[in-house]
Amino acid sequence: MFCKNCGTQLKDGASFCTNCGMKIVPVGQSGTGEMQRTVPPIKPHEYDFQELPAKSRKSLQIPIIIIAVLIVAVIGCLVTVLVLRERDSDESITAQSVTSKDDDSDDDLDDEPVDEPAEEQELPVEDEDKSAQEISGIDEPVEEVSQYILPASDSAYLSHADLIGLTKEECRLARNELYARHGRRFDDEGLQNYFNEKDWYTGYVDPADFSDSVLNDYEIANRDLIVQYEEEMGYR
Repeated sequence: MFCKNCGTQLKDGASFCTNCGMKIVPVGQSGTGEMQRTVPPIKPHEYDFQELPAKSRKSLQIPIIIIAVLIVAVIGCLVTVLVLRERDSDESITAQSVTSKDDDSDDDLDDEPVDEPAEEQELPVEDEDKSAQEISGIDEPVEEVSQYILPASDSAYLSHADLIGLTKEECRLARNELYARHGRRFDDEGLQNYFNEKDWYTGYVDPADFSDSVLNDYEIANRDLIVQYEEEMGYR
């Protein structure tokens, strides 16, 4: 037996079509020998489009959205991982290049000879002057701090320029210095104490016994020059 509506083969004695739901009326009961329709006929393709697809599309939208989100998330993670790896790789390469440059510069510095300054040897104070003479190759006497007002007054002719800057007291000491060189003693206590402090002075001639004849030509000329300078400066 077949359904007159959709043509589906049915079991004998079936009351409804298992495919379209049409009620089956046996021949002789309806008076026409055809199946009686109890529901409006529905075409198979209309049934699939209006009922089942609407529910199916709703049920399929959620998994599709979830799958799309997962795909986007996975792609994003992959891109992030690739970017991080590339950045780490660039940083490691840069660090290695900087390190290699530093190592090369250190190697260059280590290879270059370093001129170390020669250690200076301190000479004893008493040998410094002697060493200076040995280096120069000239045997010169060491100059000591002069104890004379005019050191060359007994061995050279002085000029007016040699006296410039001397005070009244210094002129007086320089003039009597010429006499003190020959051992004269002085009645003036201040002069006597001054020359007593000099290492070169030895007073052994009393003022009354002293004679200007012991003075040489340099000393006489320099004495007169000092007197002239004192008069010019108003010291006398």
